[in-house]
Amino acid sequence: MSSSVWADDNQFHAAYEAYKSAVQSQDNQQILTTAEQVYKLGRAVYAKDSLDFAALTMNWAQALSHHSLRSFDPDDDRRKQANVLYQQALKIYQQHYGDDSVKLVDALLGMAKTEKKAVTADTVFRDAIDIAEESKDQLLIADVKMVAFHDLYGSRVYTRRVRDYAFEAYEVYKDKLAVDAISRVETEYEVAKIHLIEKDYTMAEPLFLDVVQQFSALQYSHPYALSAHAMLVRLYQQQNSPDKATEHCQAIGRMTPWQDNQEQTPIFRVAPQYPQSVAKRGQSGWVQLEFTIDENGFVKDPKVLQWEGSKAFEATSIKALEQWRYAPKFVNGEAVASTSRVQLNYKINN
Repeated sequence: MSSSVWADDNQFHAAYEAYKSAVQSQDNQQILTTAEQVYKLGRAVYAKDSLDFAALTMNWAQALSHHSLRSFDPDDDRRKQANVLYQQALKIYQQHYGDDSVKLVDALLGMAKTEKKAVTADTVFRDAIDIAEESKDQLLIADVKMVAFHDLYGSRVYTRRVRDYAFEAYEVYKDKLAVDAISRVETEYEVAKIHLIEKDYTMAEPLFLDVVQQFSALQYSHPYALSAHAMLVRLYQQQNSPDKATEHCQAIGRMTPWQDNQEQTPIFRVAPQYPQSVAKRGQSGWVQLEFTIDENGFVKDPKVLQWEGSKAFEATSIKALEQWRYAPKFVNGEAVASTSRVQLNYKINN
């Protein structure tokens, strides 16, 4: 073996150890850097159609995906590069395992998540789901459907079929997983959210309440727990049950690490009505208000500080604001009243 080959091999193993160390320490920037190094050095160590090289390709693709998907930019160069790498890995897996092996699923999911167009992503997700269904592995099928649901939710291809991925996955998780399994509870939250959006409050309420109960045992505040409380506030306000909403306003306040100068964010909002007389004149403007958020998260004593455009905006602003709900501020474990401000903007869209 020539000295140059030995050098390539030694460099590769040193880079791979650095990559494993970065993964162990969860250093995402270092993972990205070392995954690229390992991939490039691996070209001199492994055959380009080998499974070992496919694994290196997937590692770099996943590192690129992690960074590019956080930017939410479909034109991100890292996203494009990741998609190409996933395609390369997929071809290698197809050569070794055929076109219907579950070994292809991870590469297909990576391809779909890094596709620029939702229509193309939907097609790739369907291929992954078909392979999962051929395997008869119910948990794999549910996991793949939830990845597709999360990625396609709110896109132009979000149809009844995509919506039902969450429902189908939840039925599997209920049968196969413990009641407090994170995947099951997170999917339960998604199903409850769909019911709420569709105004099926009877179905949404018990699901959100169960999400809250399951996450209450955690030693930290899971984002879905906070969101479930917020969704219950919205549900109860829409049902004209503000007293029921109060419990969940307080729960959010209790779970929030408050700072003295922290501006409070509304949990439930009602948009102000644009005064018709002002709208006919095409007049825009804004209103700044100060108000108290009481111990139960209700808005009290709203006062107009400044306004611009039309004085008619004042009354509609106050009427809307009085229907808003907030998480009350907590000090030393007790809910306290606090003062907040907001600006409501009025603009005619031409």
